[in-house]
Amino acid sequence: MKILVITPIFPPDIGGPASYVPAVSASLVEKGHAVTVLTLSDVLAHDDSGYRFPVIRILRPVARVMRMLQTISLIVRQGRTADVLFVNGLALEAAMANLLLRKPLVQKIAQKPESLLGQTKLYDNNPQRLS
Repeated sequence: MKILVITPIFPPDIGGPASYVPAVSASLVEKGHAVTVLTLSDVLAHDDSGYRFPVIRILRPVARVMRMLQTISLIVRQGRTADVLFVNGLALEAAMANLLLRKPLVQKIAQKPESLLGQTKLYDNNPQRLS
C-alpha cells in the first residue's frame, strides 16, 4: 500500500509527531508499505538519507496563506499515487486537498480530552461551561 503521511513537524523538530511519525513510518516500511512523509520545516536543507522513505519538506516560515496553498498543492501532487492519506496534523490542508483526491483518509487525533471540549471543563463527570 502507498501511504502519504502528512505532519506539521518532523525531525530535527522536537515534539510528539516528530517522534511518532518517523517510528510509525519506519514500521510501515518494514511491513512492506511504501511511505512518503510530507512535512513543514524551518529550513529545506536536511539530510533525510537515514530514513527508508522519502521526506518532502515545505518551508514553514512563509506567509500562512501561501504556505497553505503550497501544502494543499503538494498533498494533491503526492496524493495522486497514494492509496491512503495518514494525517497527523495539517488537517485542514489535507481535507481540502482530499476534496480533489477522494482518497481514504486516516486522521490521528492526539489531544487532551479537555481541549476537545473547547471551553467546557469536567468536574466529577459534570460538565460546566466557563464564562
